Amino acid sequence: MIAPLEHMLRNSLAHGIELPEQRRTAGKSEIGTITLSLRREGAELVLELGDDGAGLNFDTIRAKGEEKGMLTPGQSVTQEELIALLLRPGFSTAASVTQVSGRGVGM
Repeated sequence: MIAPLEHMLRNSLAHGIELPEQRRTAGKSEIGTITLSLRREGAELVLELGDDGAGLNFDTIRAKGEEKGMLTPGQSVTQEELIALLLRPGFSTAASVTQVSGRGVGM
């Protein structure tokens, strides 16, 4: 359970939380917030990780999906289907490879 949690946390830091100047421009505090919660729902434990970052850029996800041949140009897709692309191995919207992002590991 530690490895997926670490991956999600790194993803929030690399793709979610903006730089202080960008956050100021967006009317946010310079300091980003990452929230982790754990709760029980019946017999299951639900772990949620969220951040107050920029959110998903669906245009970028669509463009990268088309570039990789996962979508055809102009194909009608829902936001849920675009989010599903983020979970596929080999998919990344990062412009360059770093220690944290761009390796196509998938969320």
